[in-house]
Amino acid sequence: MKIFSLSSVNNLGSVLIGMISLLMTSGPGTGCGQDRGIPVLVTIRAPAENLPSAELTATLNGARFATIKPNHPTSPFVLYLPAGSSGQLDLSVAGRDRDDCISEGRTQLAVVSNHETVLEANIDIDPRVYPQCKLTVQVKGSGIVTDEAGLISCSGLTDKLCTKMIRKRESVKLRAKEGGIDSDLDEWSGACSCTSDECGLEMNGPKDVVASFHQRRCRSDGSCEAMQRTEAEPPAGWLFGPNAWWAVKNKNQVMLGSADRWNQVALLPSPAYAMWDTQNSVWIITSDRRIYSCKQGQGCKDVSPVAFAAAEPATLFSVGGSDKGSAFWAVDKRFVHRCDTASCRSEPLPPIRSEGPASKPKILTGFLRGDNVILAGQTAQACSSLGPSASCHYFMQNCTTCMAFVIPIDAPCQLGSQIPFRLEGRGDLAMWSQISERLLRLDGSSYSVVAKPKNGDCEFFPEAVQTGMLGDPKQFQVLVGRDGMISFRPVKGGCQKQNGALPGITLRAAWVSGTGDAWVVGDQGTAYSCPPTGAGCTKQPLSTTEDLVQIRQEGLRLWALSRGGSALSLK
Repeated sequence: MKIFSLSSVNNLGSVLIGMISLLMTSGPGTGCGQDRGIPVLVTIRAPAENLPSAELTATLNGARFATIKPNHPTSPFVLYLPAGSSGQLDLSVAGRDRDDCISEGRTQLAVVSNHETVLEANIDIDPRVYPQCKLTVQVKGSGIVTDEAGLISCSGLTDKLCTKMIRKRESVKLRAKEGGIDSDLDEWSGACSCTSDECGLEMNGPKDVVASFHQRRCRSDGSCEAMQRTEAEPPAGWLFGPNAWWAVKNKNQVMLGSADRWNQVALLPSPAYAMWDTQNSVWIITSDRRIYSCKQGQGCKDVSPVAFAAAEPATLFSVGGSDKGSAFWAVDKRFVHRCDTASCRSEPLPPIRSEGPASKPKILTGFLRGDNVILAGQTAQACSSLGPSASCHYFMQNCTTCMAFVIPIDAPCQLGSQIPFRLEGRGDLAMWSQISERLLRLDGSSYSVVAKPKNGDCEFFPEAVQTGMLGDPKQFQVLVGRDGMISFRPVKGGCQKQNGALPGITLRAAWVSGTGDAWVVGDQGTAYSCPPTGAGCTKQPLSTTEDLVQIRQEGLRLWALSRGGSALSLK
């Protein structure tokens, strides 16, 4: 047997053990008594628990010639190079621990064709860097996920998985940001299970996270809600204000109505998203976060406050304004924007002050009632990799300094995209919503907020709500919705059903006169007139099968407006 010089080796026992181990396994070369080539003693220096399995790749002068999977990676072993080899030897190791987190290391050494010398290669795996666990982030919809350290930026526009290696046991805080005013985070799934905008993770193993954003749309009543999962994209059509004097055609043509005609007033530089109108003026928010004030005979003027136009996108919750058009407001996820005839200003939303769980609340909607900002949302009990939250607390807050109060709903937690919203037209401003089977009227008061579940003939969520005045106590609401449902709801007393069902027909707009009589319109040219006595509504024939979506009063005349901008006389 050939005798090797071991002067460059510090531990002869380790060398011999390594050589014997290699001879007994799959090492290259022949048996005892023959030249096996140039021996290289390899030591991978890492904690044994970090490297229970590993693979070593050897490359000589750029050409791979060996891949070895040692039985005990952190014990020294011998690799034989072909006899007469010379040049640069590159060794790289990649291994996984029992939690499937990765450690890597590499080294280089010069090789000379002197097989009488045992070469020594030490591969150090830096414990300050490794092990590393793989974080995979996927974004669905219009949004982006970033992290606090600035290592991750993953967009839903690319429809690709984003991966990042994070040092094991480090904490990562992910933040979901909407891609526009028409988008909102619906939920995290995977290692994150919550609805808050932020999610914290401890990287004790590979993690997969999915952030799902849901598209919102604003309605003619001023409310902006998530499109329901089972709801198809609405047909292309005109965007109307709550009073239907103004409209936007083809997303950017500002139109002013008169009788059954429309006249173009201005052309917007970007698509309209929400609007609020009176007879002589209209306020429009575009998809690129600009606010325009348009007046008859004066065109449109950009009055956007700096905070609204320059800030990153924030989900728009609602818009509204005064009956005379002298004031306009908009509430989004971060700001309240208030405009008058001279200018607009923005102010941050008031913080949610709650005595409930400490986890971060998610605001689902917001609107103005007088000068007060009304905010409503949910607070999940858990938002981390510990598991999905079992329940939610629903809350509402109606002033800057007061405490939010809990809305008493004993029901499983629902996603924001499953909770609809409607602004009540005329009268004292209120928001209608439905959680589980409970119909809510949120007026900012801590009293009489929750309507009784399945309250008689109010067993449907309204597509539109209008307030009327009649008798004592004078105020009542008209609720219209799917399958041709119409109900009157006095302030005192239960709902009163006004008509028979029309399966497949959605009633979309209601109008109430000063004397309490009402008109209702909907799909396929459907129209109803309702007397102020609440004695039932009568279906009226119209010469159209178009879907009717809004009603405009013009003096003593009443016009039903279709998705395509057609105007039909009701009276």
